[in-house]
Amino acid sequence: MWLKNDILRLRALEETDLHILYEWENNSDNWLYTNTLMPFSKHTLLEYIRNCQTDFLSQETLKLVIELSDGTAVGTLDVFNIDHFNGRAELGVFLDSKYRGNGYAVMAYNLFKDYAFNYLGWVNLYSIVPKTNSPMHAVMHRTGFISSGTLKKWIKVSKEYEDAVIYCITN
Repeated sequence: MWLKNDILRLRALEETDLHILYEWENNSDNWLYTNTLMPFSKHTLLEYIRNCQTDFLSQETLKLVIELSDGTAVGTLDVFNIDHFNGRAELGVFLDSKYRGNGYAVMAYNLFKDYAFNYLGWVNLYSIVPKTNSPMHAVMHRTGFISSGTLKKWIKVSKEYEDAVIYCITN
């Protein structure tokens, strides 16, 4: 089965995810890596969830919930800059701080990579990782992504800009 293993699964957003998405998106400690500039209202997030449930092939973004086998939502896998014609997309992962360091990001990336390459027939996935995000660099290496270069002053941190590394994997 696609997007699932014995430990976790990647699933579509549901309206019942509103409370956890509201908590995650409005925690300013997470904004550096989610490129968030201001809090979201529950109404805005509910509309986002409802709009995510349209036809996947017409979308350029996809947010999947990373859920443990017991039903606990631990984070999200974001798929964006989707180019169905050329078979590629950018990936990003968010894990609630309580669940980091357990290998869930690696599992989520591997599940989606398998789905994208073997079911959708895509040929390229990539991620852009801030230079100082060591845990995410480890995820990239553990999932077979290869560093393809450094993007200078790519991510704004406070009033400074930080370099980022672009990682790619091809099918």
